[in-house]
Amino acid sequence: MTFRKCLMTIVVSATVFILGPLAVPAGAGPADKNRGTAIGIEDLSAWETEATFEALERYVHLGHDIFDYSGASRDPMVEEELLEEYAAVLMVEGWQIQGTASELVGLTEKAELHEQASIAFRAACGGRNGFQAAPPAVLLDSCAATALQNAYAAGSGVAGLAALITSYTGAGPLIAGSIASMMVIASGLVGVCNSWGRGIKVFATGGCWSQ
Repeated sequence: MTFRKCLMTIVVSATVFILGPLAVPAGAGPADKNRGTAIGIEDLSAWETEATFEALERYVHLGHDIFDYSGASRDPMVEEELLEEYAAVLMVEGWQIQGTASELVGLTEKAELHEQASIAFRAACGGRNGFQAAPPAVLLDSCAATALQNAYAAGSGVAGLAALITSYTGAGPLIAGSIASMMVIASGLVGVCNSWGRGIKVFATGGCWSQ
């Protein structure tokens, strides 16, 4: 097992232990309940979600902004609902999605639902975007953090948030998915850390700091 693989396994295991199953919390408001239903994760455990993001690592070509949707759709380890949202948000962010004509038509329709949560980046963004391996964390400039917060408020689920993190930072699906899962539970986390306008650093095991 490579160091990177071992590191990601430890990170995701810790995140799953902290978060538990990704069910809609009791007493959640209408927006939170709609989010769980919209992305079809109400019956998915944290382990099933983790398995999907781990499998997606094979189909995401970081550095080239290419996602092999057709290949991922045939993978038995990939949950369809998570895959569709992940691919749709990557499409909104300008990634090249590899798939058949019929697959792309369906994804385009889903992408339109997510496009309203996307914002144009400004030259005055504070901080920077990126990824650090130790301790595992993603770096989001103030504009990207705001976009992520807006996407959550608009109803994006764990897969949509993970796709945004991948697009903004270059983090692979497994790390991005674990951080997105944590953000779905701690919904106010990004807003608090981004309040200084200097960008944020979000850790896979929970917590964040202003850059």
